Amino acid sequence: MDRSSTTDGGVAYAWEILPDDVLSESSVGELIKIRRENARRMLGALAVSHFGLSQRGLRIEHREGGRPFIPGFDRAGVSISYSREVVCVAISQGQAVGIDVEHAHLSYSASLFLRVVGAHPRAEDSRAESGLRFSRHWTRLEALHKCCGSAGLLNAVEQPELRDTTTVREIEAMVECGVAFSVAYDPALHP
Repeated sequence: MDRSSTTDGGVAYAWEILPDDVLSESSVGELIKIRRENARRMLGALAVSHFGLSQRGLRIEHREGGRPFIPGFDRAGVSISYSREVVCVAISQGQAVGIDVEHAHLSYSASLFLRVVGAHPRAEDSRAESGLRFSRHWTRLEALHKCCGSAGLLNAVEQPELRDTTTVREIEAMVECGVAFSVAYDPALHP
């Protein structure tokens, strides 16, 4: 399994790529369970290493609407994202956080591309190049929506406001792996 973790602006985040045999030998239900277990394990490791929490009894639960949280650690911002074999998690102390990962060549309609990117696909770009551009914008916006606690990109009527205190970062190393991956955090917003 390829893994990495880092800390940026008081936010710890990690990603992991599941091995090919797990993907090929697991049913859809098993794969969902494996991703969730890996996300819990990764969040637990980050909570222990970055915030001094005890791994013992550490649970990840979900609020109505699906937002993850750690019971008893109300000041923690928690975010989880999956895309096929990639699992990403983020945790912060005292600030909101959002994370999103998608394969770099999501399919899209012309109207969705315009909504997400704010422009039409460039005529000179191949479908793959436009797909990468779309996916990079998508993950930045989805991470921002998660950070702001909004309904999510597809359900949103408006885009959340990018405030002076909000940071949105694209994780460039993942683009080389064919995956768009972004994290957003805002110390002015509480989890």
